[in-house]
Amino acid sequence: MNKNRNKVAAMMMVAAITVSSVAMPVEAAVSSVESVGIESGNNVYEEGDIDLRKDIPDSRFREVIIEEARNKNIQISKDGIIKKEDIEKFKSFKYAENVDEQINLSGIEKFTGLEWLWIDYLGNSSLDLSNNTNLKMIRLRGNSCLEEINLSGIKTLETLEINTTNMKSLDLSTNTGLKQLQLLGDTSELKKGLGYLKLNENIKLDSYVPNEAQNTTVLVDNEKDKQIDLAKEFPGINPDDVILDPNQGVTKEGSIIKWDKVPKNPIRYTYRTQGKENGTLLYVRLYIEDSYGITEGVVINEKNFPDKEFRKYLCSSNFIAYDNGIDIQNFKEGDIIPAEVLRKIKNIDISGNKKIEDLTGIKYFKNLQMLNCNDNKIKNINVSENKELKGLDCNNNRLKTLDVSNNHNLIKLDCSSNLIYDLKISTDSSITSLNCNRNELSSIDTSNLKNLKNLGCGENNLKNLNLKELTKLESLYCASNDLESLDLLSLKNLKNLNCSSNKLSLLDLSENINLVSLGCSFNTKLNELDLSNNTKLTTLDCNNNNIEDIDLKNNNDLVSLYLTSNKLKSVKNLHLEKKENLEELRLEYNNISEDINLENNLKLEYLSVENNKNLKNINLSKNENLKKFSIRGTKIGKLELNEFVELDYPMIENEIYIDIDKNNKSIDLKEFNINKDDIVKGRFSLIYPEKGVKVNGTKLEWDDEIDKIYYTCNCGGKYDRCYMAVRLIINGDEEERPNPDKPINPDQGGGSGGGTTTPDQKPDQKPDEKPNKPVNISARIMGKNRYETAAKIADELVKNNVSYNSVILVNSDKSMADGLSAASLSGKKNAPILLVKKDSIPAEAMAKIEKAKNVYIIGGEGAISKNVENQLKGKNITRISGKDRYETSSKIASMLGGYKMAFIVNGAKGEADAMSVSSVAAKYGAPILLTNGKTSTHPVKEGVTYYVIGGRSVVSNQLADKYNADRIAGVDRYSTNRKVIDEFYYDSKKVYFAKGDTLVDALTASLLAKDNGMVLVSKNANHKKLEGKEAVQVGGMDFEISFE
Repeated sequence: MNKNRNKVAAMMMVAAITVSSVAMPVEAAVSSVESVGIESGNNVYEEGDIDLRKDIPDSRFREVIIEEARNKNIQISKDGIIKKEDIEKFKSFKYAENVDEQINLSGIEKFTGLEWLWIDYLGNSSLDLSNNTNLKMIRLRGNSCLEEINLSGIKTLETLEINTTNMKSLDLSTNTGLKQLQLLGDTSELKKGLGYLKLNENIKLDSYVPNEAQNTTVLVDNEKDKQIDLAKEFPGINPDDVILDPNQGVTKEGSIIKWDKVPKNPIRYTYRTQGKENGTLLYVRLYIEDSYGITEGVVINEKNFPDKEFRKYLCSSNFIAYDNGIDIQNFKEGDIIPAEVLRKIKNIDISGNKKIEDLTGIKYFKNLQMLNCNDNKIKNINVSENKELKGLDCNNNRLKTLDVSNNHNLIKLDCSSNLIYDLKISTDSSITSLNCNRNELSSIDTSNLKNLKNLGCGENNLKNLNLKELTKLESLYCASNDLESLDLLSLKNLKNLNCSSNKLSLLDLSENINLVSLGCSFNTKLNELDLSNNTKLTTLDCNNNNIEDIDLKNNNDLVSLYLTSNKLKSVKNLHLEKKENLEELRLEYNNISEDINLENNLKLEYLSVENNKNLKNINLSKNENLKKFSIRGTKIGKLELNEFVELDYPMIENEIYIDIDKNNKSIDLKEFNINKDDIVKGRFSLIYPEKGVKVNGTKLEWDDEIDKIYYTCNCGGKYDRCYMAVRLIINGDEEERPNPDKPINPDQGGGSGGGTTTPDQKPDQKPDEKPNKPVNISARIMGKNRYETAAKIADELVKNNVSYNSVILVNSDKSMADGLSAASLSGKKNAPILLVKKDSIPAEAMAKIEKAKNVYIIGGEGAISKNVENQLKGKNITRISGKDRYETSSKIASMLGGYKMAFIVNGAKGEADAMSVSSVAAKYGAPILLTNGKTSTHPVKEGVTYYVIGGRSVVSNQLADKYNADRIAGVDRYSTNRKVIDEFYYDSKKVYFAKGDTLVDALTASLLAKDNGMVLVSKNANHKKLEGKEAVQVGGMDFEISFE
């Protein structure tokens, strides 16, 4: 066809020169009759003539007609008129050469002399050729839209090749001259094709090429019918000629095919056509599809789909394109979604919309298999009519009840992070994965969950959990409940268990021999644990329990071992010498005093022995893969590292508390394994030397009273680059010292519990392996203490063109209570937050206060005394304080005036939550309203958008409902913080980050970070929010920031 078009174009140029005077248009096909070399005919239209412009609407068909006229030298007038005496001269039409556009043959019935028709890519859904009685050969091949064709009365037809992909029946009973028949089909359309073929009883075909197997689909409402009528589906079919294949679970009575259970495979039958001697057979695969009663379309309007945002989705490309195989234009409001489309929709994904509240109308998609509607504001959902549903993800909504008892095909259900107190599941459930973490469930009926492999029911109100019937269970997350006992003896396939933050005093794991990962931290009554049968363990998290000794002689596959905050005095029974695969070891906050030898743990990358206050020696001489470790709060004053070690951060810090008689003015460095050779060869040196401190042999001596001494000591490592920086605290305040008997969980917070190693771990997810590449830090703002860091933040504000004449003073020494609410005032007044002590102002803070006129003191005289006020002469002083932290926050809110946003947090348990939104509060002047988590005296203001920060265990649903507040909460403080960043700083290219356990640096940086957000970090937290951004560190870090 392209060749012909090029030829036409060339001839047009010649014709334009030679006979331009007779040029005439033929609409949208060619520009003139002369362009195809045809003589101009009679231009007067008479009855029986053909007017190409009126009778042949398709431009491609007009091209085919004109091409035939040129080849046969048939006259067409300059206005496109074919005279009736010339019509019989058209004998053949062909449209089959490298074409990719469909052709419509409307008007073909006028060409009664036609004998030969070859058309690929036919665009007609219906074609009537009964008037073309001289046809001998018909080829309708290629992609076809043809659903029905009328060939009646064409007795001359000898050859028929036809694509029957979209046809259900083909009647050739009057075509008595038929000799060759070929049935074609589109192999990609597996469920389309003929179910019935009728031939004249007196013909015998010379050649019959059937499609390998004709496929056709019949829609049946299986709620009402369990049968089909072939006579109704294929009018004219002879039931006696239908031969069913055996053993299909179906029967035939006359034209009716019946079944008890819907056939999963197609019904196969052979049909004997009426050809001579019944020699022509049609092999049929009949697919039965459930129509679900959908016989009509549904209008996209408010009546059928009340939620505006849901209607927007239905009118978007996502609705059609999402894995549904529908190739049509987007719908618009008021359009009808056809029944055929409703039946084809198997997947709907409206996750992350954040605005959808109502899913009314979901019932129309009765063939729906996967519904993902997480991260919205949905309060109830009815999927009782979506019986084909296999997957439902509705996490992070506002559901209080959920009924999936009618969804017998459901395999995966994620309804986590809702308010659900009532969950109903089918009695013959197929569910293999259930995640109902972070809800209000007080019980779960597991009797119907015998296929379950993964169960997440953590962070609910469960006091009992019956698991005896769940013998297929492989992963269980039940952390942060009120469980006092847990029977796991029948769970022999269990691989991953996290039962942290419960009230367990006993944990019998003797039958769980396939266990790979165990998290049982924060069961403070748990004082012993027998793991002798759990030889496959690779991860063990026993942080914050009451364990004095644990025998791990049989657990030699361990990769990660966490025993922080227990009562271990010895590591002997840990059998570390056998743990050759160990990569991470955490023994912080114990009472270990004996030396630790790690020379066999050659794969060790991370080590922390912090706050074992009597630990003096640790052997790291063979650990060449070590990347980072922490020894703060021990008596270790010197280390010798392997010569190949390259630490992520070459400085190792320690803080050693020493009690000596005040009359004694010396310390012997031998106590810290520092010898004279270290001093002579310069491996030891004083830094920040105190007045009068000097080195004498291996002793440090002084005359005046001192409270601290700083020194460094080279530790070796690759190129001798590693060194220790030690601060000796002389007779330090006991209250400031780390307490190994006090359980800690630096990774916990946000009021939602979970002291696990991987707090965001899903039931079927293994704990984190090891961190990837460190983040690129563009700048660091840090001083030698928190006071200097806050002062440097004030300097940074000035560098960023933020001038200030006001400052805010907060005492963070004992508590952050008063400071929690200060961020919003800082933003409103453009005032940096500086840190002071109760009775004095550090020099670093005073240097910044001197530049200001106005000073706001947060808290009463119990926090910041009159002595501080007396040092602020000449300043305009405003003290904001109440009888408690709650009233103080209320007074700050009153000072802010007409705010449009406010945050509800728990003033006793939600320090980290308040710090997560401190930068947002500063940006919008939005008060952080402190409550006790259950009640609040803060008035509900009209026009204010309220947010609850933290889980339901710290701020109740009733309190959230009082303020009609959106809740932002994660499983821990870091997860909550990430969600805050997603909500308010999702497109920020820059971010600030600070330690999430101390929090004070996050508070003082709230004004600086107001436009970019503050990310809270810890060693184990997810740091993806820093990836690919300009990241600014605020305050010191004793670990390297890494991505999960």
